[in-house]
Amino acid sequence: MLVRKAIVLAAGKGTRMGPLGLKLAKPMWTFFCLTLLEIQIIFLKKQFGIEVIYLNSHHLHKQLEEFNTGEVKVVYEPLLLDQGGGILNICKTFSLWNESLLINNADQLY
Repeated sequence: MLVRKAIVLAAGKGTRMGPLGLKLAKPMWTFFCLTLLEIQIIFLKKQFGIEVIYLNSHHLHKQLEEFNTGEVKVVYEPLLLDQGGGILNICKTFSLWNESLLINNADQLY
């Protein structure tokens, strides 16, 4: 089965990150000169051949929207929907009911 679409879950509150989490969305943290989000995009595209990436956002969502270069379809969640709700919301928004999806968390580092 070929999987060409992925969801990156990024709609947390940033509370576990202390003071830095109040100012910088976790997917925007930099490692090795790239943000976690950039690392996710590169990994998903090069390692898995993912063509379309969807991302849910909540806390500091404007940072993710402003950073996005068009490679990711960002869905803002005004109210947190948790993991299952975030996935359902993206599937509803983009009609992904019959799609095979790879689902990652935004703070995974490979």
